[in-house]
Amino acid sequence: MLCEARSGYICNFDIYCARGIKLKEIILSVLSPYLYLWYDIYMDNYYNSVAITEELLQKQTNVCRTLRKNRGVPHCLKNINLKESGTDFRRKGNILVQAFRTKKKRHYTGCLVGR
Repeated sequence: MLCEARSGYICNFDIYCARGIKLKEIILSVLSPYLYLWYDIYMDNYYNSVAITEELLQKQTNVCRTLRKNRGVPHCLKNINLKESGTDFRRKGNILVQAFRTKKKRHYTGCLVGR
């Protein structure tokens, strides 16, 4: 589901049932009317990955959100030992992946940092 930020109205949606359709295809289908306009997309970590971010960047669309550990987080950040409230990051071109630690566990954020 793609929603407008201020009003919360649904702009476009599709139901993903994993029936032979790749998640990437669903994401691009839902976003297709809004690509190449430099919109900022904030997505759930189920959908976000470094590969999706790279694809959307090529289509002039920014992405920001948390990442799951198995969605393209660089190996050097997966096994990093962070203290509480610690942070570290890696950058590849315009894509930034940041690891940060709260009191309970480690989190990853992936986002586009420039155009």
